[in-house]
Amino acid sequence: AWRADREDDFKQDEVWANFSYRILPKTFFLFEPALSHRNNTDKNGPSTDNLNLRLWLGLQWDPTAKLNGTFKGGYTRKTFDESDGAKDSDALGFFMDLTYHLSQKTLLGLNGYRQILDTTNRRGTPSSQGGAPGTDVTPPDPRELEKGNQIIFGIQYVSTEVALSLRHQFAHKFAGQAAVSFHTNRYKEAGEVGKKRKDDRLGGR
Repeated sequence: AWRADREDDFKQDEVWANFSYRILPKTFFLFEPALSHRNNTDKNGPSTDNLNLRLWLGLQWDPTAKLNGTFKGGYTRKTFDESDGAKDSDALGFFMDLTYHLSQKTLLGLNGYRQILDTTNRRGTPSSQGGAPGTDVTPPDPRELEKGNQIIFGIQYVSTEVALSLRHQFAHKFAGQAAVSFHTNRYKEAGEVGKKRKDDRLGGR
């Protein structure tokens, strides 16, 4: 039976390569092409299966360097198998995982990503679809939803997150860490009210 918490289930096959070239004693230049196909669990409506292309350039620093980690970014494109599923789109994306040694005991971390994601759930929370997570319910008919009672969000959104952290080793067995992060989702298509959905979250620990 169809379950509300399985509407976003998918299978994905991916092939990628990573090429590196040393440009400095502790610095490498990166080229990373990747191609993946995502098979979504579409119970109603047109197929939202899609092909994803990523062409990224970047830098990687040796773990022994004062700055170490990886930063890479570039072009991403999402192409849908069926034109009725959604519009094809592209965007700039990136991935970073960096650590800077302020001192022997203090580390500054910078992590983040930007990528195009998709969801088959266009109607908000599972409770708006007739059942709580984990319950068997009748799948909502998209033709009824299109008649105007609920806001239909586009299935694509650009997700971006950046986190900054600080870690200090106070003693051999005692360390502390603080972090702040910002996460945002920007939907690429407008809903029935003509506005694009935006989700922003600020966190700390």
